[in-house]
Amino acid sequence: MEKKDIREDGKYVRMNDAKVDPKMFQTFPTGKLIDSILSDDGGLMRSIVLMVIGDPGVGKTTITSDLLADIQIQYPELDILFISSEEGFIDRAYSQRKSPKTGATLTLFLGEEKEKVLTLQDVLNQGWDIILVDSFKDTQDKIQAEGDMNSAEAEAFLLNLMVNCSHGENAKGTYTTFVCIQQVTKGKEFAGSNSLKHNTTAMMEMRFSKEFPNQRYVEFTKNRRCGAMVGEKLYYWFDPEDKQLKYSRKPNEQIVTVETNDTVVLPRRVYSLEELLEYVPRNWTIKKKSDECRRLQIEINNGTPIKIINK
Repeated sequence: MEKKDIREDGKYVRMNDAKVDPKMFQTFPTGKLIDSILSDDGGLMRSIVLMVIGDPGVGKTTITSDLLADIQIQYPELDILFISSEEGFIDRAYSQRKSPKTGATLTLFLGEEKEKVLTLQDVLNQGWDIILVDSFKDTQDKIQAEGDMNSAEAEAFLLNLMVNCSHGENAKGTYTTFVCIQQVTKGKEFAGSNSLKHNTTAMMEMRFSKEFPNQRYVEFTKNRRCGAMVGEKLYYWFDPEDKQLKYSRKPNEQIVTVETNDTVVLPRRVYSLEELLEYVPRNWTIKKKSDECRRLQIEINNGTPIKIINK
């Protein structure tokens, strides 16, 4: 009896016979430590859908926009786009002052577009190399409201757009990489369906450390491009002196040093409230500050006075 080729009905694929474009596995290393957990090849890869979740205020937009900016610097020929659904032009202009290099990335302010669904379809079809979406849920909500869909339909619509583009189904045949910031539930869990979870290549979580106060870390809970590094924590912080994100496998011991019960000595001089907030614990509130923060009187939520002294 002659053996039937089971691929004839289109349901099966013998991977040894499949044609795979090597461009689908192109990698974009930045030279930073975060490359080591993004993929086995070291860096963000093409043709993936990466979801980024985390605690409010932990720096999801900061890290992802910084990553794209570093890639753009290394690979100026790439077409990289930031789709901002939550922030408008003015808010983005303000936050971008902290890290000027992120301002070089082309940005689409989806909330300011009249026909959001059509705009999204047209833009994705142009064939971008990398697209950052902030956030997936807010973009989904805008599609739902304008497209007369329910939540599940809007999620599926947006996910299908991204998956198709990641497979090269766009005007240029480009294998697009999507980095999507996703909102979390009140329990700080992923906000999305099981279908959304299963159709994403990787899940990156950003958290405030419970073990080390005032420390933040990033880790993957799922990564089909770098399974061996799932669960590996990278601590990160923003250095306001050189306006760069720094990564380490160990907590940054220089963020805040408490010498007495009422004095905190910073590792370097700060000149603005924005810089100061990179160092002090999140539960501290500002009571009074001088122009240069040389002497800054603040208080903890319980009213205990704390004096900040710059080195």
